[in-house]
Amino acid sequence: MLWLIWGEAVGVAVLGVLLGGAAVLSAARFLQPLLFEVPARDPRVLASAAGLILAIAFLASWLPGRQALRVDPASILREE
Repeated sequence: MLWLIWGEAVGVAVLGVLLGGAAVLSAARFLQPLLFEVPARDPRVLASAAGLILAIAFLASWLPGRQALRVDPASILREE
């Protein structure tokens, strides 16, 4: 159950990182004048941002996943 929750949350985050990375790479020449001492296509910056987004998505789905594991499915079905 926990892997299902994590997989869904991280899957959406991975899709967002891929689409955002493509948008940044395609708009790099427009972003370059706005940046100070950092190239617009710096792989370390892009990888750090992607890693941070994925870590936040993982942590944001961890607490609800732990709470879902504590619930007894039979009691939920009886209530409905």
